Amino acid sequence: MTTDRILCAHADQHGEGAHWLAPGEVCADVEHYRQVAAVLDTGAVDLVRLVLGLAAELDVYDPDAGEFDENRPMYRDLDGGAGLVPLHLDEVDLATLREVLDCAADVRRGADAP
Repeated sequence: MTTDRILCAHADQHGEGAHWLAPGEVCADVEHYRQVAAVLDTGAVDLVRLVLGLAAELDVYDPDAGEFDENRPMYRDLDGGAGLVPLHLDEVDLATLREVLDCAADVRRGADAP
C-alpha cells in the first residue's frame, strides 16, 4: 500500500475540484455517485457520474430536485446571467435526468429516495 497522497480523478474537470486524497481515503463525490447508483439499483457508477457531471456543466437549474414531480420543468442557466431557457430533451431522457437528480438530492440530504 502506498503512503503517498494521490490526486483525485476530479482533476479531469478542467482542474476544478482537484484535490489530494490520503492513502486509503475515498473521495466524497465518488462515494456520493456510488450511493446514488445503489438507490437507482444500478451498478453504473460511471453513468451516474456522467449524468451529474453533464447536468453541472450545462448549469441545469432544478430547484425542485428531490421532489419527484415527473412533470416539473427543467431549465438551463445561461452564462452571464442571461436567464433560464427550457431544457430540451426527449421525454425519456428528461425523465432519466430527473430521476438521477432527485436521487442525488435525496442522498445528499440523507433521505431515502422512493
